[in-house]
Amino acid sequence: MRVPLTPIALTTGLLLALTCGANAQSNLTLPPIDPPAVPQTCAAFAALVKSQGAVVVGNSPQTIQRYVKDQAFCAYQQVANPAWIALSDNPQCFVGYTCGDNNDSGSGR
Repeated sequence: MRVPLTPIALTTGLLLALTCGANAQSNLTLPPIDPPAVPQTCAAFAALVKSQGAVVVGNSPQTIQRYVKDQAFCAYQQVANPAWIALSDNPQCFVGYTCGDNNDSGSGR
């Protein structure tokens, strides 16, 4: 004998299924995400900055630096200053720019 499903039975079944699914998903644990590796050669690092527009690197919260492709990636009233860093194949590698305050007093010097 088949029992017809009423709207209440359908709603109850749907809510039960959704609740069980939500509980199962809340128990998921995901592995930590490792940050992408920073290129160690001059050409690779400069190419990364150029292709991404801006790259943030650092080993700790105290040593974070943002390198940018050009002035367009700096905030309003900031200037792009050339940035050279030491990499495995070049101790003075030009990688792009860092954004800084405009300290120009307008004196024309």
